[in-house]
Amino acid sequence: MLTDSFHKRYPNRFFYGDRFPPEAARMLFQAGQIIAEDLYPKVPKREEFYKAAHSKLSREYGAGRLHQGDSYEEICLRFLFERYDLWSDNHGDSDFFFKIRIGLIELLFREVEEYLQSGLNSGDFRAKANLLAKRVRSKRKNFAEQLLESHIQAVSELNSRFQESNIPFAYHTGHIQIVDDQRTQEEIEQPFWELVAEPKWANVDYEMKE
Repeated sequence: MLTDSFHKRYPNRFFYGDRFPPEAARMLFQAGQIIAEDLYPKVPKREEFYKAAHSKLSREYGAGRLHQGDSYEEICLRFLFERYDLWSDNHGDSDFFFKIRIGLIELLFREVEEYLQSGLNSGDFRAKANLLAKRVRSKRKNFAEQLLESHIQAVSELNSRFQESNIPFAYHTGHIQIVDDQRTQEEIEQPFWELVAEPKWANVDYEMKE
């Protein structure tokens, strides 16, 4: 099965030569921490999520096993926390190293989002997300709402880390995309992606991403 992956959407090179920017290395490490410490500890049967993301990414890149490890969780996290080494044949050039890890970050977030969309009633997902994003807290939240809240917070921090590192990316509805202008992103793009996140707008969401 084909997967919409980061490197397919952005085939042009981001980095040239052997240098891997320190701000990119820092951002990858921070994104790995968000996944490992904030988001995935709340995910039920998270090994299945790690395995699904790993399998999709390795197939699209034709990369085989991404790293060594006793579990898919260990493999994915070791892969994300790995530092770039010019002399490592497994790392390739800096552009490949960066894109394949951004692709894994994207898929790990997407797996959680798709799970939440299937677990909540279609009409409830975006309404609950908007409610929680505004920090309106009910006295009792079920498991799906707790995970949704964690996901919203994780996405918010991920996008802040991109901005802080001067890397022009933002995560929306399962995809990491290039942001051309921060104001356009905040006032036009983000509200639009939130609107079409509901399942009834799936065709619109797909066509706009295409």
